[in-house]
Amino acid sequence: MIVKTVKILRNNWKKSVFFSCVSLYGINYGYNKLMENNKMRTYCEEASRFGSHYIRPDVKCRHITVILNPVANGRKSKALYDKYCAPLLYLAGIRVSLVVTEAEGQTKDLMEIMNNTDGILIAGGNGTVHEAVTGLLRREDYLTAIHRFPIGILPVGRRNTIAMKLNKFYERRLNHYEVLAESTMSAIREVLAPIDVMKIEGTIGRPVYAIDELNCGKIRDTVTVVDKYWYFGSKLKPYFAFFVNSFKTLSPVDDLTVSYSEPCNGCSKCYERFEQSTIGSGVGNQSRDSTTRWWHIFMSRKSTTSGNDSNNNNNGSNQLVANQSNRRHIDYRHVINDKCQNWSTMSDRSAANVLVVNTNECKLRLIIYCQPLTQNQFISHGVKLFNSEPLPDSDDENSGVKVIEAMDINIDLTNDNNNINISSIGAQSGADNDGDSVVADVTVGTEAIDADNDGDDDRQSDNNMIVNNEEILSVAPNNSWLSIDTESYERQSLKITLMPKVVNMYSCSTPSTPAPLATTTATSSSSLVRPV
Repeated sequence: MIVKTVKILRNNWKKSVFFSCVSLYGINYGYNKLMENNKMRTYCEEASRFGSHYIRPDVKCRHITVILNPVANGRKSKALYDKYCAPLLYLAGIRVSLVVTEAEGQTKDLMEIMNNTDGILIAGGNGTVHEAVTGLLRREDYLTAIHRFPIGILPVGRRNTIAMKLNKFYERRLNHYEVLAESTMSAIREVLAPIDVMKIEGTIGRPVYAIDELNCGKIRDTVTVVDKYWYFGSKLKPYFAFFVNSFKTLSPVDDLTVSYSEPCNGCSKCYERFEQSTIGSGVGNQSRDSTTRWWHIFMSRKSTTSGNDSNNNNNGSNQLVANQSNRRHIDYRHVINDKCQNWSTMSDRSAANVLVVNTNECKLRLIIYCQPLTQNQFISHGVKLFNSEPLPDSDDENSGVKVIEAMDINIDLTNDNNNINISSIGAQSGADNDGDSVVADVTVGTEAIDADNDGDDDRQSDNNMIVNNEEILSVAPNNSWLSIDTESYERQSLKITLMPKVVNMYSCSTPSTPAPLATTTATSSSSLVRPV
Protein backbone atom coordinates (compact mmCIF):
# COMPACT_ATOMS: atom_id res chain seq x y z
CA MET A 1 0.00 0.00 0.00
CA ILE A 2 2.79 2.40 0.89
CA VAL A 3 4.73 1.55 -2.26
CA LYS A 4 1.62 2.11 -4.39
CA THR A 5 1.00 5.51 -2.80
CA VAL A 6 4.60 6.57 -3.41
CA LYS A 7 4.33 5.57 -7.08
CA ILE A 8 1.13 7.59 -7.50
CA LEU A 9 2.72 10.65 -5.92
CA ARG A 10 5.83 10.25 -8.08
CA ASN A 11 3.81 9.94 -11.29
CA ASN A 12 1.60 12.96 -10.39
CA TRP A 13 4.10 15.17 -8.58
CA LYS A 14 2.62 18.47 -9.79
CA LYS A 15 -0.82 17.68 -8.40
CA SER A 16 0.74 16.30 -5.24
CA VAL A 17 2.71 19.46 -4.62
CA PHE A 18 -0.30 21.68 -5.29
CA PHE A 19 -2.68 19.82 -2.98
CA SER A 20 0.01 19.53 -0.32
CA CYS A 21 0.42 23.31 -0.30
CA VAL A 22 -3.34 23.81 -0.15
CA SER A 23 -3.61 21.32 2.71
CA LEU A 24 -0.83 23.01 4.68
CA TYR A 25 -2.45 26.41 4.17
CA GLY A 26 -5.80 25.05 5.36
CA ILE A 27 -4.26 23.46 8.43
CA ASN A 28 -2.41 26.66 9.33
CA TYR A 29 -5.54 28.76 8.77
CA GLY A 30 -7.63 26.48 10.93
CA TYR A 31 -5.02 26.48 13.70
CA ASN A 32 -4.82 30.28 13.70
CA LYS A 33 -8.61 30.56 13.84
CA LEU A 34 -8.71 28.13 16.74
CA MET A 35 -6.10 30.16 18.63
CA GLU A 36 -7.99 33.36 17.87
CA ASN A 37 -11.27 31.95 19.19
CA ASN A 38 -9.59 30.68 22.36
CA LYS A 39 -7.90 34.00 23.10
CA MET A 40 -11.01 36.02 22.35
CA ARG A 41 -12.95 33.73 24.70
CA THR A 42 -10.43 34.58 27.42
CA TYR A 43 -10.88 38.32 26.81
CA CYS A 44 -14.68 37.93 26.84
CA GLU A 45 -14.56 36.08 30.17
CA GLU A 46 -12.49 38.87 31.70
CA ALA A 47 -14.83 41.54 30.33
CA SER A 48 -17.90 39.68 31.63
CA ARG A 49 -16.44 39.72 35.15
CA PHE A 50 -16.45 43.51 35.03
CA GLY A 51 -20.04 43.44 33.76
CA SER A 52 -21.19 41.17 36.59
CA HIS A 53 -20.36 43.71 39.29
CA TYR A 54 -23.32 45.10 41.20
CA ILE A 55 -24.14 48.79 40.59
CA ARG A 56 -26.16 50.67 43.17
CA PRO A 57 -29.32 52.42 41.97
CA ASP A 58 -27.86 55.85 42.71
CA VAL A 59 -24.74 55.23 40.57
CA LYS A 60 -24.88 55.83 36.84
CA CYS A 61 -23.68 53.16 34.44
CA ARG A 62 -20.28 53.91 32.96
CA HIS A 63 -20.56 55.62 29.57
CA ILE A 64 -17.98 55.57 26.76
CA THR A 65 -18.22 57.38 23.43
CA VAL A 66 -16.64 55.69 20.42
CA ILE A 67 -15.69 57.90 17.46
CA LEU A 68 -15.27 55.69 14.39
CA ASN A 69 -13.70 56.65 11.07
CA PRO A 70 -15.56 54.42 8.56
CA VAL A 71 -13.08 54.88 5.68
CA ALA A 72 -10.00 53.86 7.68
CA ASN A 73 -8.13 50.76 6.49
CA GLY A 74 -9.93 50.57 3.18
CA ARG A 75 -13.36 50.80 4.85
CA LYS A 76 -12.67 47.72 6.99
CA SER A 77 -12.62 49.63 10.29
CA LYS A 78 -16.33 49.18 11.08
CA ALA A 79 -16.15 45.40 10.59
CA LEU A 80 -13.04 45.14 12.80
CA TYR A 81 -14.68 47.22 15.52
CA ASP A 82 -17.89 45.15 15.46
CA LYS A 83 -15.97 41.87 15.57
CA TYR A 84 -13.25 42.47 18.15
CA CYS A 85 -14.06 45.61 20.18
CA ALA A 86 -17.80 46.11 20.58
CA PRO A 87 -18.54 42.68 22.18
CA LEU A 88 -16.01 43.30 24.95
CA LEU A 89 -17.47 46.72 25.76
CA TYR A 90 -21.01 45.33 25.98
CA LEU A 91 -19.95 42.33 28.07
CA ALA A 92 -18.31 44.76 30.53
CA GLY A 93 -21.66 46.46 31.09
CA ILE A 94 -20.58 49.76 29.57
CA ARG A 95 -23.07 52.04 27.87
CA VAL A 96 -21.58 52.73 24.44
CA SER A 97 -22.42 55.64 22.13
CA LEU A 98 -21.06 55.02 18.62
CA VAL A 99 -20.46 58.12 16.47
CA VAL A 100 -19.51 57.47 12.83
CA THR A 101 -17.80 60.47 11.25
CA GLU A 102 -19.11 61.67 7.91
CA ALA A 103 -17.21 64.83 7.03
CA GLU A 104 -13.80 66.45 7.09
CA GLY A 105 -12.70 67.65 10.52
CA GLN A 106 -15.75 66.18 12.23
CA THR A 107 -13.60 64.41 14.83
CA LYS A 108 -12.08 67.77 15.83
CA ASP A 109 -15.53 69.34 16.06
CA LEU A 110 -16.87 66.47 18.17
CA MET A 111 -13.96 66.67 20.60
CA GLU A 112 -14.42 70.42 21.01
CA ILE A 113 -18.05 69.97 22.17
CA MET A 114 -17.76 66.56 23.85
CA ASN A 115 -19.66 66.25 27.12
CA ASN A 116 -21.62 63.78 29.27
CA THR A 117 -19.26 60.84 28.84
CA ASP A 118 -16.73 59.05 31.04
CA GLY A 119 -14.22 58.29 28.30
CA ILE A 120 -13.58 58.45 24.57
CA LEU A 121 -12.34 55.70 22.27
CA ILE A 122 -10.96 56.67 18.87
CA ALA A 123 -11.45 53.89 16.29
CA GLY A 124 -9.24 54.72 13.33
CA GLY A 125 -5.65 55.25 12.23
CA ASN A 126 -3.05 57.88 13.06
CA GLY A 127 -5.00 60.60 11.27
CA THR A 128 -8.14 60.10 13.37
CA VAL A 129 -6.12 60.12 16.61
CA HIS A 130 -4.34 63.28 15.48
CA GLU A 131 -7.68 65.01 14.88
CA ALA A 132 -9.06 63.89 18.24
CA VAL A 133 -6.10 65.17 20.28
CA THR A 134 -6.10 68.44 18.35
CA GLY A 135 -9.81 68.94 18.99
CA LEU A 136 -9.46 68.15 22.70
CA LEU A 137 -6.59 70.60 23.27
CA ARG A 138 -8.28 73.37 21.26
CA ARG A 139 -11.13 73.53 23.76
CA GLU A 140 -11.34 76.64 25.90
CA ASP A 141 -11.65 74.39 28.97
CA TYR A 142 -8.97 71.95 27.85
CA LEU A 143 -7.22 72.04 31.25
CA THR A 144 -10.27 70.41 32.80
CA ALA A 145 -11.34 68.41 29.73
CA ILE A 146 -8.06 66.47 29.58
CA HIS A 147 -8.94 64.94 32.96
CA ARG A 148 -12.66 64.57 32.39
CA PHE A 149 -12.26 62.73 29.08
CA PRO A 150 -9.49 60.11 28.98
CA ILE A 151 -8.79 58.89 25.46
CA GLY A 152 -8.28 55.36 24.21
CA ILE A 153 -7.20 54.19 20.76
CA LEU A 154 -8.76 51.27 18.89
CA PRO A 155 -6.18 50.74 16.09
CA VAL A 156 -8.46 49.74 13.21
CA GLY A 157 -6.65 51.92 10.64
CA ARG A 158 -3.90 51.01 8.21
CA ARG A 159 -1.18 53.05 9.96
CA ASN A 160 -1.46 52.60 13.73
CA THR A 161 2.01 53.59 14.86
CA ILE A 162 0.73 55.86 17.66
CA ALA A 163 -1.20 53.08 19.40
CA MET A 164 1.56 50.55 18.79
CA LYS A 165 4.26 52.77 20.31
CA LEU A 166 2.27 54.02 23.31
CA ASN A 167 1.23 50.50 24.34
CA LYS A 168 4.51 48.84 23.28
CA PHE A 169 2.73 46.33 21.10
CA TYR A 170 5.78 46.01 18.86
CA GLU A 171 7.78 44.56 21.73
CA ARG A 172 5.02 42.10 22.67
CA ARG A 173 4.59 40.84 19.07
CA LEU A 174 0.82 40.47 19.27
CA ASN A 175 -1.52 39.53 16.46
CA HIS A 176 -3.89 42.18 15.13
CA TYR A 177 -6.92 40.78 16.95
CA GLU A 178 -4.92 40.71 20.19
CA VAL A 179 -3.94 44.35 19.70
CA LEU A 180 -7.60 45.33 19.25
CA ALA A 181 -8.71 43.26 22.24
CA GLU A 182 -5.95 44.62 24.51
CA SER A 183 -6.75 48.19 23.44
CA THR A 184 -10.40 47.63 24.31
CA MET A 185 -9.59 45.97 27.63
CA SER A 186 -7.40 48.92 28.61
CA ALA A 187 -10.52 51.10 28.58
CA ILE A 188 -12.48 48.48 30.52
CA ARG A 189 -9.73 48.11 33.15
CA GLU A 190 -9.47 51.92 33.44
CA VAL A 191 -5.69 52.03 33.74
CA LEU A 192 -4.58 55.52 32.67
CA ALA A 193 -1.18 56.88 31.76
CA PRO A 194 -0.39 60.53 30.97
CA ILE A 195 1.43 61.18 27.70
CA ASP A 196 3.40 64.06 26.22
CA VAL A 197 1.96 66.10 23.37
CA MET A 198 3.69 68.41 20.89
CA LYS A 199 2.03 71.75 20.22
CA ILE A 200 2.92 72.81 16.67
CA GLU A 201 2.35 76.38 15.51
CA GLY A 202 3.00 77.73 12.04
CA THR A 203 3.16 81.17 10.50
CA ILE A 204 -0.60 81.23 9.91
CA GLY A 205 -3.67 79.40 11.16
CA ARG A 206 -4.44 77.66 14.42
CA PRO A 207 -2.03 75.22 16.13
CA VAL A 208 -2.29 71.46 15.83
CA TYR A 209 -1.19 68.86 18.37
CA ALA A 210 0.81 65.71 17.72
CA ILE A 211 1.60 62.63 19.79
CA ASP A 212 4.15 60.82 17.65
CA GLU A 213 6.40 62.74 15.24
CA LEU A 214 6.97 65.52 12.72
CA ASN A 215 8.79 64.54 9.54
CA CYS A 216 10.05 66.68 6.65
CA GLY A 217 12.41 65.94 3.76
CA LYS A 218 13.46 63.11 1.48
CA ILE A 219 12.67 60.24 3.83
CA ARG A 220 9.23 61.68 4.54
CA ASP A 221 8.44 62.05 0.83
CA THR A 222 9.30 58.37 0.30
CA VAL A 223 7.37 57.08 3.31
CA THR A 224 4.18 58.57 1.86
CA VAL A 225 4.41 56.45 -1.31
CA VAL A 226 5.42 53.10 0.19
CA ASP A 227 1.88 51.71 0.07
CA LYS A 228 1.81 52.15 -3.70
CA TYR A 229 4.08 49.10 -3.91
CA TRP A 230 1.64 46.85 -2.05
CA TYR A 231 2.19 44.01 -4.52
CA PHE A 232 5.63 43.36 -2.98
CA GLY A 233 4.09 42.46 0.37
CA SER A 234 4.34 44.15 3.74
CA LYS A 235 7.97 43.11 4.29
CA LEU A 236 9.50 44.02 0.92
CA LYS A 237 7.51 47.07 -0.16
CA PRO A 238 9.40 49.62 2.04
CA TYR A 239 12.76 48.35 0.79
CA PHE A 240 11.65 48.57 -2.84
CA ALA A 241 10.10 52.03 -2.38
CA PHE A 242 13.25 53.49 -0.82
CA PHE A 243 15.48 51.75 -3.38
CA VAL A 244 13.51 53.23 -6.30
CA ASN A 245 13.33 56.71 -4.74
CA SER A 246 17.07 56.70 -4.01
CA PHE A 247 17.59 57.28 -7.74
CA LYS A 248 15.07 60.13 -7.92
CA THR A 249 15.69 63.81 -7.27
CA LEU A 250 13.84 64.56 -4.04
CA SER A 251 13.62 67.94 -2.38
CA PRO A 252 15.87 68.40 0.69
CA VAL A 253 15.23 70.91 3.49
CA ASP A 254 17.28 73.91 2.35
CA ASP A 255 18.17 77.08 4.28
CA LEU A 256 17.34 75.41 7.58
CA THR A 257 17.75 77.23 10.89
CA VAL A 258 16.98 75.25 14.03
CA SER A 259 16.90 76.62 17.57
CA TYR A 260 16.15 74.47 20.59
CA SER A 261 16.07 74.56 24.38
CA GLU A 262 17.50 72.01 26.77
CA PRO A 263 15.10 69.40 28.24
CA CYS A 264 14.01 69.92 31.85
CA ASN A 265 12.18 67.67 34.33
CA GLY A 266 10.76 70.59 36.30
CA CYS A 267 12.12 73.76 37.88
CA SER A 268 11.10 77.27 38.93
CA LYS A 269 11.11 78.51 35.33
CA CYS A 270 8.81 75.67 34.23
CA TYR A 271 6.56 76.40 37.20
CA GLU A 272 6.18 80.04 36.19
CA ARG A 273 5.51 79.07 32.58
CA PHE A 274 2.75 76.69 33.59
CA GLU A 275 1.18 79.07 36.10
CA GLN A 276 0.90 81.79 33.44
CA SER A 277 -0.93 79.39 31.10
CA THR A 278 -3.46 78.36 33.79
CA ILE A 279 -4.49 81.78 35.12
CA GLY A 280 -8.28 82.04 35.08
CA SER A 281 -8.78 78.51 33.80
CA GLY A 282 -10.48 77.15 36.89
CA VAL A 283 -8.19 74.16 37.12
CA GLY A 284 -8.70 73.70 40.80
CA ASN A 285 -12.30 72.55 40.37
CA GLN A 286 -11.67 69.98 37.68
CA SER A 287 -11.59 66.97 40.01
CA ARG A 288 -15.18 67.43 41.10
CA ASP A 289 -17.54 64.79 39.72
CA SER A 290 -20.39 66.42 37.80
CA THR A 291 -22.79 63.63 39.01
CA THR A 292 -22.11 64.26 42.74
CA ARG A 293 -24.98 65.63 44.83
CA TRP A 294 -24.99 66.96 48.39
CA TRP A 295 -26.69 63.87 49.82
CA HIS A 296 -23.87 61.61 48.54
CA ILE A 297 -21.78 62.57 51.59
CA PHE A 298 -23.97 60.16 53.59
CA MET A 299 -23.27 57.28 51.18
CA SER A 300 -20.25 55.09 50.61
CA ARG A 301 -17.93 55.99 47.77
CA LYS A 302 -18.17 54.45 44.30
CA SER A 303 -16.44 51.19 43.48
CA THR A 304 -15.73 50.19 39.93
CA THR A 305 -13.77 47.00 40.70
CA SER A 306 -13.79 44.52 43.55
CA GLY A 307 -11.97 41.47 44.84
CA ASN A 308 -9.20 39.92 42.87
CA ASP A 309 -10.05 41.85 39.69
CA SER A 310 -9.19 45.11 41.40
CA ASN A 311 -5.88 43.76 42.67
CA ASN A 312 -4.93 42.20 39.36
CA ASN A 313 -5.90 44.98 37.00
CA ASN A 314 -4.97 48.14 38.91
CA ASN A 315 -1.30 47.46 39.65
CA GLY A 316 -0.26 49.88 36.95
CA SER A 317 -2.72 52.50 38.21
CA ASN A 318 -1.51 52.21 41.79
CA GLN A 319 2.09 52.62 40.69
CA LEU A 320 1.13 55.68 38.66
CA VAL A 321 -0.67 57.26 41.62
CA ALA A 322 2.30 56.50 43.87
CA ASN A 323 4.66 58.20 41.44
CA GLN A 324 2.34 61.20 41.30
CA SER A 325 2.15 61.39 45.09
CA ASN A 326 5.93 61.38 45.43
CA ARG A 327 6.26 64.07 42.80
CA ARG A 328 3.67 66.35 44.39
CA HIS A 329 5.90 66.77 47.44
CA ILE A 330 8.47 68.57 45.28
CA ASP A 331 8.13 72.34 45.38
CA TYR A 332 9.28 73.31 41.90
CA ARG A 333 9.31 76.99 42.82
CA HIS A 334 12.60 76.37 44.63
CA VAL A 335 14.19 74.01 42.08
CA ILE A 336 16.90 75.80 40.11
CA ASN A 337 17.99 74.64 36.67
CA ASP A 338 20.29 77.08 34.90
CA LYS A 339 20.02 75.15 31.61
CA CYS A 340 16.24 75.40 31.46
CA GLN A 341 15.03 77.68 28.64
CA ASN A 342 18.58 78.22 27.40
CA TRP A 343 18.43 78.23 23.62
CA SER A 344 21.01 77.01 21.11
CA THR A 345 20.92 77.67 17.37
CA MET A 346 22.10 75.86 14.25
CA SER A 347 21.83 77.89 11.07
CA ASP A 348 22.68 77.87 7.36
CA ARG A 349 22.28 74.13 7.05
CA SER A 350 20.91 71.99 4.27
CA ALA A 351 19.42 68.73 5.53
CA ALA A 352 18.20 65.70 3.65
CA ASN A 353 15.52 65.11 6.29
CA VAL A 354 14.39 66.61 9.60
CA LEU A 355 12.59 64.40 12.11
CA VAL A 356 11.17 65.44 15.50
CA VAL A 357 10.16 62.47 17.66
CA ASN A 358 8.12 62.64 20.85
CA THR A 359 9.89 60.27 23.25
CA ASN A 360 7.10 60.49 25.88
CA GLU A 361 9.85 61.04 28.46
CA CYS A 362 9.40 64.80 28.90
CA LYS A 363 11.71 65.59 26.00
CA LEU A 364 11.79 65.70 22.22
CA ARG A 365 14.38 64.07 20.00
CA LEU A 366 15.47 66.08 16.97
CA ILE A 367 17.16 63.97 14.26
CA ILE A 368 18.78 65.82 11.35
CA TYR A 369 20.07 63.85 8.36
CA CYS A 370 22.80 65.94 6.79
CA GLN A 371 23.58 66.20 3.09
CA PRO A 372 24.65 64.17 1.20
CA LEU A 373 22.70 61.09 2.28
CA THR A 374 24.13 57.85 0.92
CA GLN A 375 21.89 55.23 -0.66
CA ASN A 376 22.53 52.73 2.13
CA GLN A 377 21.66 55.30 4.83
CA PHE A 378 18.57 56.41 2.94
CA ILE A 379 17.21 52.86 2.62
CA SER A 380 18.14 51.54 6.09
CA HIS A 381 16.95 54.55 8.10
CA GLY A 382 13.85 55.00 5.93
CA VAL A 383 12.74 51.39 6.40
CA LYS A 384 13.30 51.67 10.16
CA LEU A 385 11.16 54.80 10.29
CA PHE A 386 8.38 53.19 8.25
CA ASN A 387 8.40 50.06 10.43
CA SER A 388 8.57 52.16 13.63
CA GLU A 389 11.85 50.53 14.62
CA PRO A 390 14.29 52.29 17.00
CA LEU A 391 16.14 55.19 15.38
CA PRO A 392 19.59 56.45 16.42
CA ASP A 393 19.57 58.11 19.84
CA SER A 394 23.04 59.62 19.61
CA ASP A 395 25.16 61.43 17.03
CA ASP A 396 26.73 59.34 14.30
CA GLU A 397 29.48 61.32 12.61
CA ASN A 398 30.17 58.57 10.08
CA SER A 399 26.60 58.56 8.77
CA GLY A 400 26.04 62.32 9.10
CA VAL A 401 23.19 61.96 11.59
CA LYS A 402 22.78 64.69 14.22
CA VAL A 403 20.65 63.80 17.27
CA ILE A 404 19.58 66.49 19.75
CA GLU A 405 17.36 66.23 22.82
CA ALA A 406 15.25 69.30 23.50
CA MET A 407 12.19 70.68 25.25
CA ASP A 408 11.09 73.23 22.64
CA ILE A 409 12.17 73.52 19.00
CA ASN A 410 11.87 76.29 16.42
CA ILE A 411 12.35 75.30 12.77
CA ASP A 412 12.85 78.28 10.46
CA LEU A 413 12.67 77.71 6.72
CA THR A 414 13.84 80.79 4.85
CA ASN A 415 12.10 79.80 1.62
CA ASP A 416 8.71 78.88 3.10
CA ASN A 417 5.68 80.02 1.13
CA ASN A 418 3.06 81.86 3.16
CA ASN A 419 1.71 84.30 0.59
CA ILE A 420 -1.72 82.68 0.49
CA ASN A 421 -4.09 82.77 3.43
CA ILE A 422 -4.34 79.04 3.84
CA SER A 423 -6.30 79.35 7.09
CA SER A 424 -9.46 79.96 5.10
CA ILE A 425 -9.16 76.66 3.26
CA GLY A 426 -11.73 74.06 4.13
CA ALA A 427 -14.63 72.12 2.72
CA GLN A 428 -17.04 69.49 3.91
CA SER A 429 -15.34 66.49 2.36
CA GLY A 430 -12.36 64.33 3.23
CA ALA A 431 -11.19 62.80 6.47
CA ASP A 432 -7.83 64.23 7.44
CA ASN A 433 -7.86 68.05 7.23
CA ASP A 434 -10.21 70.78 8.36
CA GLY A 435 -8.76 74.01 6.96
CA ASP A 436 -7.94 75.72 10.23
CA SER A 437 -4.74 74.03 11.34
CA VAL A 438 -1.14 75.05 11.56
CA VAL A 439 -0.46 75.51 7.87
CA ALA A 440 -2.44 74.17 5.01
CA ASP A 441 -5.22 71.81 5.85
CA VAL A 442 -5.25 71.63 2.09
CA THR A 443 -8.18 70.46 0.04
CA VAL A 444 -6.95 69.09 -3.25
CA GLY A 445 -9.50 69.09 -6.04
CA THR A 446 -12.75 68.45 -4.21
CA GLU A 447 -11.39 65.92 -1.72
CA ALA A 448 -9.02 66.16 1.22
CA ILE A 449 -5.67 64.59 0.52
CA ASP A 450 -4.37 61.50 2.26
CA ALA A 451 -0.85 61.69 0.94
CA ASP A 452 0.41 59.25 3.56
CA ASN A 453 -1.90 56.44 2.48
CA ASP A 454 -2.67 55.56 6.09
CA GLY A 455 -6.16 54.38 5.32
CA ASP A 456 -8.01 57.32 6.81
CA ASP A 457 -9.29 58.40 3.41
CA ASP A 458 -9.30 56.16 0.37
CA ARG A 459 -10.45 58.78 -2.12
CA GLN A 460 -8.30 59.94 -5.02
CA SER A 461 -7.60 63.50 -6.14
CA ASP A 462 -5.55 65.59 -8.52
CA ASN A 463 -2.97 68.32 -7.89
CA ASN A 464 -5.34 71.28 -7.74
CA MET A 465 -6.18 73.22 -4.60
CA ILE A 466 -9.41 75.00 -3.61
CA VAL A 467 -9.09 78.35 -1.85
CA ASN A 468 -12.36 80.16 -1.03
CA ASN A 469 -14.10 78.00 -3.66
CA GLU A 470 -11.65 79.16 -6.33
CA GLU A 471 -9.25 76.72 -7.92
CA ILE A 472 -5.54 77.51 -7.88
CA LEU A 473 -3.35 75.16 -9.90
CA SER A 474 -0.17 73.64 -8.53
CA VAL A 475 0.18 75.82 -5.44
CA ALA A 476 2.23 73.20 -3.60
CA PRO A 477 4.08 70.39 -5.39
CA ASN A 478 4.37 66.94 -3.84
CA ASN A 479 7.82 67.63 -2.35
CA SER A 480 6.73 70.75 -0.41
CA TRP A 481 4.86 68.91 2.33
CA LEU A 482 5.67 67.84 5.85
CA SER A 483 4.00 65.15 7.94
CA ILE A 484 2.57 65.50 11.43
CA ASP A 485 1.54 62.12 12.84
CA THR A 486 1.59 60.85 9.20
CA GLU A 487 -0.86 63.59 8.13
CA SER A 488 0.30 65.97 5.37
CA TYR A 489 0.63 69.73 5.82
CA GLU A 490 2.25 72.40 3.68
CA ARG A 491 5.92 72.93 4.50
CA GLN A 492 6.73 76.15 6.40
CA SER A 493 8.45 77.49 9.52
CA LEU A 494 7.25 75.90 12.76
CA LYS A 495 7.34 76.40 16.49
CA ILE A 496 7.18 73.14 18.47
CA THR A 497 6.38 73.25 22.18
CA LEU A 498 6.38 70.16 24.38
CA MET A 499 3.40 69.78 26.72
CA PRO A 500 4.51 67.14 29.26
CA LYS A 501 1.99 64.54 30.41
CA VAL A 502 -0.98 66.61 29.39
CA VAL A 503 -3.37 63.99 27.95
CA ASN A 504 -4.58 60.91 29.83
CA MET A 505 -4.70 57.76 27.71
CA TYR A 506 -6.03 54.31 28.45
CA SER A 507 -2.84 52.27 28.61
CA CYS A 508 -1.98 48.58 28.22
CA SER A 509 1.44 49.06 29.81
CA THR A 510 2.67 50.57 33.05
CA PRO A 511 4.13 54.06 32.50
CA SER A 512 7.86 54.32 33.01
CA THR A 513 8.02 57.97 34.09
CA PRO A 514 5.97 59.78 36.73
CA ALA A 515 3.64 62.60 35.89
CA PRO A 516 5.58 65.87 35.79
CA LEU A 517 4.95 69.40 36.82
CA ALA A 518 2.25 70.37 34.31
CA THR A 519 -0.13 67.57 35.31
CA THR A 520 0.52 67.28 39.03
CA THR A 521 0.41 71.00 39.68
CA ALA A 522 -2.96 71.33 37.99
CA THR A 523 -4.49 68.27 39.66
CA SER A 524 -3.02 68.20 43.11
CA SER A 525 -6.34 67.00 44.57
CA SER A 526 -7.27 64.48 41.87
CA SER A 527 -6.12 61.09 40.67
CA LEU A 528 -5.47 59.93 37.12
CA VAL A 529 -7.42 56.74 37.76
CA ARG A 530 -11.16 56.47 38.20
CA PRO A 531 -12.21 57.30 41.81
CA VAL A 532 -12.80 54.28 44.01
